[in-house]
Amino acid sequence: MAIRNEDVTSIAQAIFKALDDAQGGRTTYLRTLLLGTQDELGGKKGQETNIQLAALKLVHEKFYELVLKAAEPFVPKGTKDRAIELHARANFARTALSALRGHCRAGGDLAALSAAKTTKAMLKVREGPAKPPTARRLKARAESQSKAVMATLLGLSDTDKAAAVEEIQLLLGQLTTQLVSLGVVSTTDSAMAIAEHRPLKIGRTLFVPTATQIVQQRSKPS
Repeated sequence: MAIRNEDVTSIAQAIFKALDDAQGGRTTYLRTLLLGTQDELGGKKGQETNIQLAALKLVHEKFYELVLKAAEPFVPKGTKDRAIELHARANFARTALSALRGHCRAGGDLAALSAAKTTKAMLKVREGPAKPPTARRLKARAESQSKAVMATLLGLSDTDKAAAVEEIQLLLGQLTTQLVSLGVVSTTDSAMAIAEHRPLKIGRTLFVPTATQIVQQRSKPS
């Protein structure tokens, strides 16, 4: 059967309408959650942030239970990971909570908003400097990047050994400089240098004896 242009147009329009309806529903839910919170606050403006957040949390929990029950007919019993799917369907409710909570934490007053006109785009977002990364996150990032560097260098050595040696020597020089700047003391004992990853001092020259380690990296990257 030949597919008519009108058929494709009709399908596309149905999808667009469903998307518009869904977006409208999210906005309606956001406003309903806001209105419920304002009722919980007694309509009193200027209350402390913690009081507003507590009221919002209370209303959200009551509404969220209703939302999950409403989702049940759309996720038949026996569906694999049904609980996860139910919560996924209810994501719009958690998004609305997050938006209102963010507005409140940014110094906004939930009771001062117009529940009939509020949209997510109108809500405040807390601004401020990004939180400094933790030592654990930086260490994990360094480990991941070091593995990527080793994989690249080993791949380069298979293609162009001389270029790989040049890049490794450059990298070792930079790492040696950093070790020394961080207070790592060099040693004249080659065995200790290898075992403790310390710069090896021969005369007035510093070396990082990692040749053995590089060979080992081929079978087990760090």
